[in-house]
Amino acid sequence: MKCKSCGANYRTAELRCPYCETENLVGKFWLIKRTETIEKLERQMKVEKKRYVPYVASKILNRMIFFVIVTLIVLAVIDSFSGGSILSTKKNMENLHDAGEYYDLYRYMDKKDNFDDSTPEYLRQSALMARYYNEFLTYRMRYLSDDANKWDPAYVAMVMDDAMHIYSHVIGMYDKEYPENAKQYELYNARILAFWKGTMMCDDSEVEWLADPENVWESGELTELCKKLKARRIAAYGK
Repeated sequence: MKCKSCGANYRTAELRCPYCETENLVGKFWLIKRTETIEKLERQMKVEKKRYVPYVASKILNRMIFFVIVTLIVLAVIDSFSGGSILSTKKNMENLHDAGEYYDLYRYMDKKDNFDDSTPEYLRQSALMARYYNEFLTYRMRYLSDDANKWDPAYVAMVMDDAMHIYSHVIGMYDKEYPENAKQYELYNARILAFWKGTMMCDDSEVEWLADPENVWESGELTELCKKLKARRIAAYGK
């Protein structure tokens, strides 16, 4: 796993980068999946252990049914007092997505911890893309001053790397294309193309290389390209 903040390599299962403490959403998803698998296995083992005792199995089933009924009643009561917030969570996420409020969608899902399989994958991808795009904007402001003489090629490469991942839709676990996210792809890609061609002064062949998903992991070549772009900008503007 390559840290998006400091560039360090570490195990995918880590919840945070051990070097800079940046949160690792892939590790978070892995932990959720692992926990769900363990819990499912434990439930299956309990059922298999007692399946030859009909009376005990019947008692367990009755208790489960009772528990489910009570839980549904409690949730309904809570939901009535919270203005329908529990049952409307999915609708709220869909509304934020359809309104183009992608980073608000990420913050809402992060607050609700809704990155598990209960949330449609296109919404999870949309939220994660928004997180990466916001990170790209933050790094761009922090590391790309108006004076290119102050640019550190390694930091420029980090900004460009984020842009490449977003443009190619290689976002953590979600690298598929979904029709529901077409507007978000178009919006982000147009802004990233403007950044490459305008701020970074990339020519057509360089844009083609940056847009190729096969090159998102070519950090060495990317750093060399960033050195070249820095020199080009200084030559054109003196800074």
